[in-house]
Amino acid sequence: MCNEGMSFSSQSSKLSAESTLQKFLSGIVPVEAVQAGKARSQSKAQAVNNQLKARALSADEVRRLQKKAKLKQQRKLKKQQEEATRVKKVAKHQIIKSHKENKELTVEEEKYLNKIVKRNANSLSRLSEIEDYELKSELESLQDEILAAQRQTNRKTKQKSKKDFNEKLKRGKISYPGLTPGLAPVGLDDDDEDSD
Repeated sequence: MCNEGMSFSSQSSKLSAESTLQKFLSGIVPVEAVQAGKARSQSKAQAVNNQLKARALSADEVRRLQKKAKLKQQRKLKKQQEEATRVKKVAKHQIIKSHKENKELTVEEEKYLNKIVKRNANSLSRLSEIEDYELKSELESLQDEILAAQRQTNRKTKQKSKKDFNEKLKRGKISYPGLTPGLAPVGLDDDDEDSD
């Protein structure tokens, strides 16, 4: 490596920096390109060590590829098994259906049919309960939101109409029944005024 611009405190720190840089570059640049730029040669022990590391990496890759292939094979097998069981169920249901139409159901087929009917009925009832509960809670929350918004608009409307009414009363545009402008309200005795 060319390190003319850099100064090191010792030869060991220089070698350490070079080896660190070498390891870093080996991951990015092909090893041959990095080694071509190297002025001194590697020892045989280092060369053997590097070859063993490369071989270990390839073994890891092989294991990884084998694991992926095994998982893929297992998924494929599982899909095939699911498809086979589905086909068997459909065939069994078709046979039971034809026997039922011809009124040739065996006791076992009748039990199986009743079991399926109960299972489907239970699953439907559970599903409807869940949907009903969710739907009910959604409707209640929506109803609460609508009522809250309606109350607020009603409150604002009432306040505005009351304010408008009071302003019109003050201006004299409208008259309030029971009050005569400039006169005392009906039912007020003259005695009350004298006591002041």
